[in-house]
Amino acid sequence: MSILMPGIQSNSIAVVMYNAFGLPPYITGLVIVLLLEFIIFGGVKRIANATPIMALEYILLSLFIVVMNITELPNVISLIFTSAFNFGD
Repeated sequence: MSILMPGIQSNSIAVVMYNAFGLPPYITGLVIVLLLEFIIFGGVKRIANATPIMALEYILLSLFIVVMNITELPNVISLIFTSAFNFGD
């Protein structure tokens, strides 16, 4: 079953790009193929070099989202604890 997953993910990306931006699916597919080729032919070293950058981007984007919604932070923390420990029941 895992053999089909990259195709399903590519299709999902193509559908989203078409719905959001009107980008034809074949262009999205071509971009995905080129990015995948870049990663595969670059080998493990290229993936290893990209990983710290991706982690930093993830952390910075997460902090940006928290800062933009700072007024909701107490409610979010309360919801996490209430849901985790069933304080609401």
